[in-house]
Amino acid sequence: MPEHAKRQNTATMNAPSRSEKNSEAMLRQQAAHGTEQRIFYESATWSLIVIALFCVFCFAVGLYKIEDDALKGMLSIALGIGLGWLTIRLFLRLKKPFLKLNADGFSFSDFAVDIPWIVVEQYRVATRDVYAVTSTTEIIFTFVKEYELPGFTPDSRIKYRREDKSLYISITDLRKPLTAALLSHEIDIHWRGGLARHALDKSTDHLTKKV
Repeated sequence: MPEHAKRQNTATMNAPSRSEKNSEAMLRQQAAHGTEQRIFYESATWSLIVIALFCVFCFAVGLYKIEDDALKGMLSIALGIGLGWLTIRLFLRLKKPFLKLNADGFSFSDFAVDIPWIVVEQYRVATRDVYAVTSTTEIIFTFVKEYELPGFTPDSRIKYRREDKSLYISITDLRKPLTAALLSHEIDIHWRGGLARHALDKSTDHLTKKV
């Protein structure tokens, strides 16, 4: 066989197929999304108001009762102090974002380390109404088996189960106009975008090594 024919056959065999081109185009399309930073805060206005009102009520009852019945008065004031402490904790918690998304990964609460998107195997966002007044939203991230969460946060909204590599983030209510559907959409485009960019980077590195 002539030498030029051999070269032509070799070039044809190494050319990318249409499916590979389509796959790369889809990856590039996905990689263009989820590059902006998104920060989400919890809203627990009703819970905060109710607890604060109970706190004031217990203080008022305690001050009124303390002259007639010192024990009941002191117990009521102690309960008011406890509710006041709970109100302050809830207020401070609401000032911390429960979730931060960026191009490379995500973090939560006061957790300083970004968790890369490539270690997220799947995610789920679920919500349920509570007494038709407020709702609870739960975000579940499941990681690949090889990944271990690098650290710990004392935030009571965050739970991590090592046995199934799942991270649970529970929020009393989402700050408007955010909804569970919008939150799920934002997580999805950031996650898929991160995976696509990682796949393209690996493909580029592979081609560079070949050259």
